[in-house]
Formats: sequence, C-alpha cells, structure tokens
Amino acid sequence: MKKVKTLVFDINPKRPQKSAINRAASIIRSAGLVAFPTETVYGLGADGLKSHAVKRIYEAKKRPADNPLILHVSSCQQAGEIASELPFAAKRLMKRFWPGPLTLILEKSDIVPSNVTCGLDTVALRMPKNAIALKLIEASGAPLAAPSANLSQSPSPTMAEHVLEDLDGRIEAVIDGGRTDFGIESTILDLCSDPPSILRPGSISLLRIKKEIGPVSQNTVCEPDAAPRSPGTKHLHYRPGAKVIWVDTRYHKKRIESLINPGNTAVLCTRKNTYRGAKSLYIGSRPETVAKNLYAAFRRMDALGKGLIIIEPFGKSPEWSAVRNRLSKAASRIISQ
Repeated sequence: MKKVKTLVFDINPKRPQKSAINRAASIIRSAGLVAFPTETVYGLGADGLKSHAVKRIYEAKKRPADNPLILHVSSCQQAGEIASELPFAAKRLMKRFWPGPLTLILEKSDIVPSNVTCGLDTVALRMPKNAIALKLIEASGAPLAAPSANLSQSPSPTMAEHVLEDLDGRIEAVIDGGRTDFGIESTILDLCSDPPSILRPGSISLLRIKKEIGPVSQNTVCEPDAAPRSPGTKHLHYRPGAKVIWVDTRYHKKRIESLINPGNTAVLCTRKNTYRGAKSLYIGSRPETVAKNLYAAFRRMDALGKGLIIIEPFGKSPEWSAVRNRLSKAASRIISQ
C-alpha cells in the first residue's frame, strides 16, 4: 500500500479541543483513517457507511477479509438507524451499560456496507465511554468502523505510541489521548441468538448481563469453516513477537524456572516475584489490573528483544474470563497440568 504521512493530534482526554477534533473528523469524512482512544483500547476509525473507507481498514491492518468490524456510535438514536430494529433487551442493555465496553450484535439495516459485516445480516454496535471518541464520532457525522488500531494478530494498543509502532505511514492520523482505562476489548453479546450469547468476554461480565435480561450463554469458539459473527472469535489475536507460554496451573516457582531461557526470557508476574536469568515484570494480581497491563507488557518485552514470555498462574473464577480468553489466543503453549 502507498505510504502516507501520519499526523499526531495531542488531545486533552477530559476536555477535547474542538479544533483538533474537527481536523481529525475532516480526515474521516475524506475516507481517511484516524486512530483514536476509547476506554478499552485504541481503535482505527473510518466512516462506517463508506465501503471504500472501510476497505482501507482491512488494508492498513492486514486484517482477514472475513473478520467483521464493530461500528461505534455516539447515541442510541444513531444505533437505531444502523440496526433494523432495537429489541427490548438491546434498549435495556444500552440504558444500563452505554456508553461503555459492551458491544451488541443486532440485525442490520440496509445502510450498512457489506464489508463492515463480511456479508452477515447482523452488525456489531457499541457506544464508547470516552470523550474524544464520542466527539470524533459526532464531528464525523457517521458511525465509525473501528477495530483495534494495530496490525492484525498483534497485541491491541493501549497508548498512541503502540499505534505508531504498527501503523505509522499506513494511516493518516493518530489522536493521542493518553493511556486507555481498561486495556482489553469490549464484551460482545449476540442478541440475535436464543438465548443471547457472549462471543467475546470483556469487563462487562456474563453475570451483570444476566441480571438485566435473563438467561445468557457463552460461546467464544468459531468453527474453522464458519463465518465469525464478531471479532476475536476465529483468527489468531493479541500475539506479541515473542513466544508466549501461559502456566495455567497451581503456582510452582521451580516449574517456571525450568522454562526460562536465560537472557532471552521475560516472566509476567501476578505475584511480586523475581526470576534468575529472566526479566521479571509485575502486571498485577487482580483481573482488572492484569487486563490493563497485559498488552503493554507484551509490547515492552518485544521492544527489549525477549524471545520468550512466560505468564505466571492466576485465578480461574469468572472475573478472570476476559484475560483468560485473550491469553488463549495469544499463547503458543498452555501448561494446564
């Protein structure tokens, strides 16, 4: 693809400067690509109603053509224009969790280009809880198709510098709005299945959703020959350049030490440990802290030239569901016994 000059707009995340937002929005309206912060990760935005703009997302990210995109909206009214209908469950969840890290899969209206949904008759929608994102969507005058702003398969970006590592010269602009809050992608709920089904876990848990709408299942596996109904279910994702070994067992320091390749290994610690012959990095002991730090830790270890990343054991309770899902995609090897 043709190389472009990537601009960086430094915008206050609490009080976004209107002039900078308008400059970024003008790029969107001209079918350009702008990376912007959300509360989860940075997204790569294009006008979601222009198929030629959406096509550029796939090209810039080297994204598989059968991996559908999420449309980001700035209001429930805008969501109602994109979905063919908003059932009661959707309205209830929007009222409770929007803006926020919950993506809803609904039947789509005819205005949605086929390359947004990869030919499916459903569309994924969410309203981000981030002032920059909402102002950008409003100023652009259209919903933004916005997958994570990284090269396909690599860790999602939680800071503007991560976006530039992957996409400098491939997109028109990056909005630097600081570090994201959650560090992990949104929960995706398919409201077109019976019962509704979580296709990708996130910070909005199955239990919280069940409290609002009743029975909900979880199905995060896409069959090899099936078309994925949402991002994050079929293809490899979230992987650093280094090989990742996830030790998903009872903690035993000697076992982890036996895996270390001295000088070439990082251990991402969920306990405050150190390991001889390895770079030890504490990423937290609680699920929300690990989620916030995981992708940035992957990128940091790649930058240090580590060829092997070992993940210490952590919990298996429902609160860890999102982190466990991401590591199941990122790990080259999972030691479970």
